Amino acid sequence: MKKVKRNDSTVVRIFVKPYGEHKYACGVDDTFKADTPEKEMAYIVALGLRQISIDDPDLVYGLGKQVFDLEKTEEENKIIQLEEWRKKLH
Repeated sequence: MKKVKRNDSTVVRIFVKPYGEHKYACGVDDTFKADTPEKEMAYIVALGLRQISIDDPDLVYGLGKQVFDLEKTEEENKIIQLEEWRKKLH
């Protein structure tokens, strides 16, 4: 994934912050300037994502958990494959 500079005005940031036990706060960076049609579209998508996380947090958590578990499994598989590859070299 490409690293993004903190002061990059071409990026809409969605913030998710723990907010007590089993709670979170979600917001969109209000300093973003939607001064082109493309930036406006990106900002509208960010607002929609924020609203989905507020309206249906169970859905968002469930999808996130599935992706989290999948990425973890893929990472574990990469490690296993690397170890198996090293064994084949000897």
